[in-house]
Amino acid sequence: MERNKTMKIIHVINSMSVANGGPARTTLLTLQGTRALGMDVGVVTNEPAPGEDAVSDDPAIRHLPRHCSGNKRWGYTKAPPQTLAGIEGVDIYHIQGIWLHTGYVTARYARRQGRPYLVTLHGTLYPEALAHSSLIKKTTLFLYQRRQLQQAACVHVTCRDEMEHYRALGFTNPVAIVPCPMECDDKAKPLYPKDVKRIGYLGRVHPRKRIEKLFEIWSRLNEPGELLVMGDGDPVYMEFLKKEMKRLSLKRVRFEGFVTGEKRTVCWLPLPVWLCQAILKISA
Repeated sequence: MERNKTMKIIHVINSMSVANGGPARTTLLTLQGTRALGMDVGVVTNEPAPGEDAVSDDPAIRHLPRHCSGNKRWGYTKAPPQTLAGIEGVDIYHIQGIWLHTGYVTARYARRQGRPYLVTLHGTLYPEALAHSSLIKKTTLFLYQRRQLQQAACVHVTCRDEMEHYRALGFTNPVAIVPCPMECDDKAKPLYPKDVKRIGYLGRVHPRKRIEKLFEIWSRLNEPGELLVMGDGDPVYMEFLKKEMKRLSLKRVRFEGFVTGEKRTVCWLPLPVWLCQAILKISA
């Protein structure tokens, strides 16, 4: 790279819709943060599915035309390589997530261009995640995903535990442990009355998160406050959770949907010790 040249980074992610939850949001915050440092940053992603909203209308986000497969699993389309070929002067490609066609195409294109690429796992190689659709994932690892990850200049994980799961699968390339970015506001004011204890789940609503276990524990504790579920995601799983809430006769559970800005900021509070102890006791 030439001296004094502005670094150009292109992130590639399957979806930047609200329904994609954390990965979409952290990609947006990474774009904004690195751009604030003076880098030239953009995102290539698929158009949101019908009925879904994008997390941002930032002009640096390029939307690929939707394809007939509806952005599910492989989702083959010629659009990603054509779009990448039209973006000149890229120094680094940053692939957000694994398994999908957009990531595969980006890694292959970067290698052919002699450019490095990074991969952020977003929790995709935890044992619980690998157990979901395990046959497809084992086949994908064998066919191309293992090679794509091993050839990455660096793999990004958010904690040591995630790195250890990655290493346990036999990968030897560099790994960077960097927490996900988040918005903070020291001047944020409480949005809810203080007379009720509130516990919140914040994240993507997906079967891998096992939010129903939190419902079960909440029921056994006789609902010692209000439980907020903050996030969006799998509509089938969301409906399952609502049925679980009715089955357990829970009266103090609220679904807040996808939260951003002030509402997201004020919810970052540690779990009280008494609840942590109760969860460990009941889950044992």
